Amino acid sequence: MRGKFTQTTWKERLSQRFIGSIYQYSMRYAHGCIGLLTMMKDVRLFPPLYMIYAYTPIAPGRTIIQPIYVTEKRQGIVGYLLSQFLLFCTRLAYYMLRDEDGKIYDNIRFNPKLLLSIDQPLAEYMEYVNQLEPSRWSKNRGAE
Repeated sequence: MRGKFTQTTWKERLSQRFIGSIYQYSMRYAHGCIGLLTMMKDVRLFPPLYMIYAYTPIAPGRTIIQPIYVTEKRQGIVGYLLSQFLLFCTRLAYYMLRDEDGKIYDNIRFNPKLLLSIDQPLAEYMEYVNQLEPSRWSKNRGAE
């Protein structure tokens, strides 16, 4: 996704000063339970920031999301401090996104029968996930 920063909140105005007027990120998923988020793509003052999401279903319609912050391991004390700073920035960006996206996600009522033509990739992904076999670690394997 790529787009212009809005200037609605103080967080958006502050962020725009440090990274520029364009914001870009990408999200990739593996097997419906792991996601890789790359933020701060092609912005000023920051290298890309990376986060892995581990999704764990806990009940019908409820999922725990565990963010895992990732950065390059750098040499020396300056490298260590830079890596720690980038991990902090990744965590900060996650909480900003979570707070904003949470307002939407907490109120979405998904109906797979009401998809639009633009949702075709989502429909294909849902079909893929629904065809996956439960893993041997699945809590829903049945009687043991």
